[in-house]
Amino acid sequence: MKKHILIFAFITLFMGNLTTYAQGDDIQFEFDDEVGAVLVVEHGESNDWDYRFTGPGAVVYHDGLFHMFRNGYKNWPLPSQVAYLTSEDGLNWAEYSEEPIFFHEQIPFEGIDLALINNAVVTEDETWVFYFNLVSSGDNGLAGIFRATADDPLGEWVVDETLTLTPGGAWDTDFIGTVDVIIVDGAYQLYYSATDADGTFNIGMATSDDGIIWEKLPDPIITPDLDWENDLGDPRVTITDDGFTMLYSSFGDRGIINGYGIATSTDGITWKKQATPVLTNREVNGNPWFPELVYQNGTYFFYLEWEYPIGTTDIWVSTTPAN
Repeated sequence: MKKHILIFAFITLFMGNLTTYAQGDDIQFEFDDEVGAVLVVEHGESNDWDYRFTGPGAVVYHDGLFHMFRNGYKNWPLPSQVAYLTSEDGLNWAEYSEEPIFFHEQIPFEGIDLALINNAVVTEDETWVFYFNLVSSGDNGLAGIFRATADDPLGEWVVDETLTLTPGGAWDTDFIGTVDVIIVDGAYQLYYSATDADGTFNIGMATSDDGIIWEKLPDPIITPDLDWENDLGDPRVTITDDGFTMLYSSFGDRGIINGYGIATSTDGITWKKQATPVLTNREVNGNPWFPELVYQNGTYFFYLEWEYPIGTTDIWVSTTPAN
């Protein structure tokens, strides 16, 4: 299997604009209406472990490099594996191996159709931590988040025997979706999507001293209240020079994404939305899924799993300077 790792000088495109507003100034990502963002990693070939679908999973900047831990799977919801890539500039990626570094078989829980890596962080003692969310189609399937840790991305990954976060709080009644974790001054902040008693997806937050035991905030921090929003998911939080920026999705019937939005915060708890969505499904060909947002050295990197053409997904990226 050979991955298409595209080496390029980033070209600003102008059709079908994707516009982000953050930190008081307009920050604009531009996507071509015919093609989309810039392709950086393709799904695998026929019979490969990542044939048909791949997404950015988790992207983290550490020790002078961008690190991507991408999901790959043959169909939804068949088991997903995780591959490891690095980049010096966030645009040109090199994959360490044609084989995954983390396998579905390493998950110690039963009744799981697939588990998607959502987030990766590196602790002060250089421990690498993965956070996964579970997808189960059966009535008896688990719901929640679990962790895996290693001393090195290519090392032996150890999965916790119990779930890190489960539904059942004041508002997150029966399901937890994607999750994002950041470390601020040695403390952990976790952002997650979940359903309330009415079945609406909101975005909530939990805090932790160790990244294992979490205390949930009693109420959601972001709810769907703009005219273009329905259910909310995929919180992707990055620390900037001015505070925090969150990219999030809004989706409607059958989970189809109808747009992505931006919110900003000075403390990571109280958020201010921008009224205009970053991207709507009317502005792209095909379906966008599972975004990732990274801020590094004055630039935003917006990664996206994009179903274009229909039936397969690849990883795309667009960048813009932060104003």
